[in-house]
Amino acid sequence: MGITFDLTRERATMFRNNIRNKLTLFLLAATLIPMLVSMLISSHSIKHAVTKRAIYENTNLLKLGASNLHHYMDTYNRISLTVYNGINRPRSLFTVLEQASSADSDLQGPATGGDTIYNHLLNMMNSVKDISQIHLYIHEWRQSNLVFNGYFRRMQNFRFSVPAGAPSGNRAYVEPPHVIHRYGLSVNFPAAKSVPETVLTFHRPIIKTPADQIMGYLSIDFRPGELDLIARQLFNPSEEKLYVVDHQGNVIYSPDSRELGQSLAWDWSGLIQGDSGSFEWKTDDFAGIMIYDKIKTDYMEWTILKQIPYRYLYAYADTVTRINTFILVATLVVVVIATTFISFWFTKPIKQLIRAIHHIQLGKWNVAIDLRRKDEIGVLADRFNAMIGTIRELITREYRLEIANKTNQLKALQAQINPHFLYNALQSIGTLALQHNVSRIYSLISALGRMMRYNMDTRETVVPLSKEFDYVRSYLALQKQRFNDRLRIRWSVDESSASVRVPKMILQPLVENYFKHGFNTQQQAGEIRIASRVADRQLMLAVEDNGTGMPEDRLRRLQMRLNRISLQRMDEFETIGLANTLARLKLHFGEEAGMRLSAVHPHGLRVELIIPLSNEQPTLTAGG
Repeated sequence: MGITFDLTRERATMFRNNIRNKLTLFLLAATLIPMLVSMLISSHSIKHAVTKRAIYENTNLLKLGASNLHHYMDTYNRISLTVYNGINRPRSLFTVLEQASSADSDLQGPATGGDTIYNHLLNMMNSVKDISQIHLYIHEWRQSNLVFNGYFRRMQNFRFSVPAGAPSGNRAYVEPPHVIHRYGLSVNFPAAKSVPETVLTFHRPIIKTPADQIMGYLSIDFRPGELDLIARQLFNPSEEKLYVVDHQGNVIYSPDSRELGQSLAWDWSGLIQGDSGSFEWKTDDFAGIMIYDKIKTDYMEWTILKQIPYRYLYAYADTVTRINTFILVATLVVVVIATTFISFWFTKPIKQLIRAIHHIQLGKWNVAIDLRRKDEIGVLADRFNAMIGTIRELITREYRLEIANKTNQLKALQAQINPHFLYNALQSIGTLALQHNVSRIYSLISALGRMMRYNMDTRETVVPLSKEFDYVRSYLALQKQRFNDRLRIRWSVDESSASVRVPKMILQPLVENYFKHGFNTQQQAGEIRIASRVADRQLMLAVEDNGTGMPEDRLRRLQMRLNRISLQRMDEFETIGLANTLARLKLHFGEEAGMRLSAVHPHGLRVELIIPLSNEQPTLTAGG
């Protein structure tokens, strides 16, 4: 009665708090309310989002453009710095200028210096295709050196002056776009164009260090063709405008070539804060946002300004608003249908699970949930079925456990009786052999008895190495009886290793491997060599034979497999043979224990165990 009443009350509570109803209402509310609200405010939010994204995208675009312009202008900076190449070479350009600045220099300079100047300027001229001309003014000689389209002129120039707008100090700088000129020289070049071209000029004063003395001025006039290409990739010419201005407000780039080198009519300096950003700008002929990014180097400080009108931004936003409104209405219908379906699809397996739990509460364990699903609910059903199966197995196992324990106890008693019987039987056979004067049979039976006693003694698992050697000697005595002269045994034992404690039965499997896999009775006599030595706080145990060995590729794979054995990964390997021996070594001595396999020439195999010796040796921790 108590269980029935509890179940009835639980069903009533579930009906009031039905998860299916709650899930349906929640999904509808969570989708319909935001959609309806978004439809009311979509126009404002989309315009704001579009404006924000336009600022973000254009800011990144201008940063990329600023990086490209910086890289482009840095090309001319590096060209101008080649003046300082080879400072200590006698025929370098810097050496010529340094000689010119000395008090006893010739007014016109040495002939070799003139060749050096021409060659250096010509190399600079040919390094970039946009360079129009290069002018080098030597201050001490008052001499101009000008290269233009492959022509070179060197003349005294008393009319040269530092260009207007040069910064204070001895810094390089970039002169805004201007009509090309000849730096006060009156000479005409045959290849000069009829219409003067517009160029930018990279000026660099050439300094004699450490005196900080100006020896001359290098001016590189270059056409803004590449600069125009970089700038045109940053805006839409039909809708937007882009300006590049220097720190004095002079226009470096403009879509209108008439504005090049001029000062802009609008003053934005008060609205530009930091190295990059944006601000709103409204005038009689423009309303929109301005996005800017600065380029700061030792030789220039430029600002990239991009004008984006609101009509261009909001045209896209209005289109997006109309599309989103249509999508929202269509999505609204789909969501209502999908919400109802999902709520039923999601809660149906939960109800099945609840019914199964009710059956288990009533003691009906033969229940299972049949759900062919791969999602989390399907995993939950599989885990539930597995849990019920495990519980059933545990209940059954509890009934069988005591019978199994009693069976094991009986087997343990039998295991204690059998060795005594075998020892007594072997002793009787040995006594009989002595009575018939067959001492060889007595020796072999004694060796077998010692092996059985050593093998079946479970009181200790770690023994002195000398005991392990005695066991192997008994084993080899029996093998010697079997093969007679066809087997030779050689021992090389370090006396200091006899007291080292090692895991029991660690050496015999290595010796036995030879008789299982390597001994060939059809060929020459077999030989097995057993050696031990102590060196560098390590015990080395080696078993070497002249057997059939194994191919190199198989030996290499076996060594790699043994190298992967570790205390954390022992379950991944079979616990037999060499792998078992190495695993036992690592259990006793840690990861430093190892096993090396190597081929013996002309044939055979060598197995070497490496056992680290702690400060506690030879009384290493015993297992029994």
